[in-house]
Amino acid sequence: MSEPRLEDTEEVIEEIGVEDSSDPSYQLDPALAAKLLSGGAGQGSLISALQGHLEGMIGKPSGLIESLPKTLRNRLAYLGELQDQHDELAEKLHEEQVALQRKYEKLWDPLFQKRAAIVQGKEEAPNALHQKEGDEDKEAEPESDVSGIPDFWMHVLQSHKGWNEEIQDKDIPILSHLVDIRIVNLRDEEDGFKIIFEFSDNPFFSNKELVKTYYMVSDDASDPVLQKATATTIQWASGKNPGVKLQKKKAPKGKSRPPVRSTRVPTFFDFFSPPTVPETESELTEEGMDELQAALEKDYELGELLRDDIIPYAIKWFTGEAQMEDSDEEDLDEEDDEDDEDIAQLVQSAADDEDDEDEEEEESPAKPSLVRGAKKGKPAAARGGADKETPPDCKQQ
Repeated sequence: MSEPRLEDTEEVIEEIGVEDSSDPSYQLDPALAAKLLSGGAGQGSLISALQGHLEGMIGKPSGLIESLPKTLRNRLAYLGELQDQHDELAEKLHEEQVALQRKYEKLWDPLFQKRAAIVQGKEEAPNALHQKEGDEDKEAEPESDVSGIPDFWMHVLQSHKGWNEEIQDKDIPILSHLVDIRIVNLRDEEDGFKIIFEFSDNPFFSNKELVKTYYMVSDDASDPVLQKATATTIQWASGKNPGVKLQKKKAPKGKSRPPVRSTRVPTFFDFFSPPTVPETESELTEEGMDELQAALEKDYELGELLRDDIIPYAIKWFTGEAQMEDSDEEDLDEEDDEDDEDIAQLVQSAADDEDDEDEEEEESPAKPSLVRGAKKGKPAAARGGADKETPPDCKQQ
């Protein structure tokens, strides 16, 4: 088959009219399709023209597939069957992953329940676990009357750099009453998870539990996407909300009580005021949409950190072991970055050396003489290398 000439390309482009291609009933003529698929000098122009016209046909039947030769339609149909087989396997993978996750959740839950009982002082750990070899010969230490592990979860959160910056000074007395954090995955028709914060009785709010829920949507073959987040409304005691700062102004003349102005300030408990998504995007400006997107991403990231990093490995964050592991990983990343920089510098240095040598050759067009006592004005290497040591890159082996 001969390649289409540029004149043919112009004719084909003219035949693919904008008005025709935007018509839902428009079909690409098989002869034009053959020209398009034949390759050659005009192929790029044909493809560009066709793509440009197809932009107005999104969501409409283009007739392009029906216009292709039978052999191509058959190949595309077969690729569609392969895709269907892939999607079926992906669906099975998703089902098996969910089943496996639920299996191990049932095995993990008793461990987390025991952890909560120890932290809250409801149970005691076996005495022998903390003893080292030879401790039995030492004088017995006095028993502590401290119940459980005070401030366990507050220290866990403070040890995680992703959550530490969310904690303000005014939050610390409240978080000392935090006795457990646990995850509950949603079941049945809903997809997502709950994070339950359990508190002991305290003078700050009346809630026993504060719950943050993330609702996800996904098909069987794709990663879940956040749909919305909801949270418990905190029943604050009067004047105990750490997110509200009260400022008294000077009382006006004739009035005994000065006016009080309240302003919002950051607090850990902002986590229970998730970003609100408006019903329609038209309610937001482009800048407002960007800010909302950033707020949603940060909110979900904090929830993910609790679910994946903090709750499963709480004791490691309390002892600092997890911080050391993070630090080691960061050091390895920095070493990798430094190695990459060193390699880049070596490559650049070698390239600069080659450029310098090329410049020296251009400046000294005369051939170097290997005879002692050559004329002055030539590089040391051209004078037999007697005056200066040959650079490392140029040493003979």
